[in-house]
Amino acid sequence: VSEQPLLAKGAFCTAWHVAQLEQAEEGEMLDTSLLVISVAGVADGKKSVAEAVHNVGSAAAEKTQQLLSDHLSWWHKYFSQDGALVSFPETWLEGFYYIQMYKLGSAMRR
Repeated sequence: VSEQPLLAKGAFCTAWHVAQLEQAEEGEMLDTSLLVISVAGVADGKKSVAEAVHNVGSAAAEKTQQLLSDHLSWWHKYFSQDGALVSFPETWLEGFYYIQMYKLGSAMRR
C-alpha cells in the first residue's frame, strides 16, 4: 500500500496484489503473474486506504483466471467496435491513434 497525501486535504492510496497464474501454451505450463491494482482518492485519507485495500482484496479473492478472461474479453470487444480498427498511411499517426484509443478505453472502463 502506498499513500500520497494531498496538500489541501485527504489522500490518494494505491494498493496492489500480485497473483501467480498458470497458463497452458502449446502443451507446456507457463508461469504468469496478474497484477491487481486499485487507486482510491477521498477527502479522508484513512478511507482511501481502506477503499483501495478492500478493492484489491475483493478482486484477489475472485478466481484470477476469470479476472484475466474478463479483462481480455473487455479489450477485445472494445477494439472490435465499428470504426475502432483503422489504418493510416503514416505509421506514427496510426500508433498515435491507438495509444489515444487505449487511454480512452482505460478511462472509460469501470
